[in-house]
Amino acid sequence: MSKNSAISPKKESHFPILSPEDSPTPLFSICKARREDLLDILEIERVSCPSPWNFEILNYFIDNSTFIVATTPAIKSSTSNILPISKNVPAIIGFIIADIVSENGTQICHIKDLAVSPSWRKNGIGTKLLCSIFEHFSFKELSYAKLEVRKNNADAISIYTKFGFSLHHEISNYYSDGEDAIVLTLNFTKFKIHPKM
Repeated sequence: MSKNSAISPKKESHFPILSPEDSPTPLFSICKARREDLLDILEIERVSCPSPWNFEILNYFIDNSTFIVATTPAIKSSTSNILPISKNVPAIIGFIIADIVSENGTQICHIKDLAVSPSWRKNGIGTKLLCSIFEHFSFKELSYAKLEVRKNNADAISIYTKFGFSLHHEISNYYSDGEDAIVLTLNFTKFKIHPKM
């Protein structure tokens, strides 16, 4: 984890997936995060990350147009397999935070954080969250995206490499628990909206 047609951050878009409820035609939604979503987002962060961000950090980014969440359907949705403590319907089942940073005079997309509720993983949610960010930034004429990920996080690295991310360099003791990070970069000029699966 880092420490991120176009989809407008203020417009909701729906995608079919397989869900824990095994519904034949389930949906999840991608939309802009709201302040009232933060407790659910924090809970997902805590169960997903060995060194999770705290509420204050997440709250700092809440007004960022590229703080995006995935939610369950608003109606006819079972909460039995939904992790967040609020049990809201629709419930937050994943999120991503990204922004634009300048490195050596070049503006790039920086994926800062990405996490999906454990019960909803392997349903394409992380992929859609990443696509929503890349589609948003496609109008910014950025050349590269980058992120940091734990060196031993094989599942996350697998997702990123399917998008075309490649190893740039490693950072020793990057995380607060002493684990190393690897920095991955993506050349947007070679990016295809449907990653190799």
